[in-house]
Amino acid sequence: MLIFFASCRFNQAEVPPVYDKYVFDSATIAALPSYDSLVSAILKNSSYFLQNIDKRSAYQSYKFRPGSDAGDTFRKIPDELAPLVNYYYNQIPKDFIYGFDFFTDSTVKIYIRHIQPDSSRVDIFEHLSYFPNGNIRRRSLPEKDSVLSKHWLYWVQFYRSRLF
Repeated sequence: MLIFFASCRFNQAEVPPVYDKYVFDSATIAALPSYDSLVSAILKNSSYFLQNIDKRSAYQSYKFRPGSDAGDTFRKIPDELAPLVNYYYNQIPKDFIYGFDFFTDSTVKIYIRHIQPDSSRVDIFEHLSYFPNGNIRRRSLPEKDSVLSKHWLYWVQFYRSRLF
């Protein structure tokens, strides 16, 4: 499994054409106030999310993906949190969000979209990360980032895809 995952990563020589041409989506950036509202709702309910993190997991996060079949993700927000969290989640268009992770340090990672350009064998995963303490972790190849504010980082991951 590790060998397969490693083969999906890039050799640095393979990345530059797609990496260099990538432009951060201005509509996603313009929607930052909506993401900010969602994160505020998540942080107001942080105690719930913290109690539901599997402490044995190396990833140490609450993973919410409504459309996922993965066994380690939640597909539904609990009824007591739904009015607030779902309200803000649903304010963001479906092609601008497909889930989020809440980490033990209260960092929130928003999954925006997965792009598979026809012209290359590259998968692009777009994310927004909210860092409540402003300790933004900058990204490097095969990831690219743009700091949007003291707390927000817009970043993308590039993976080689469609090997066969």
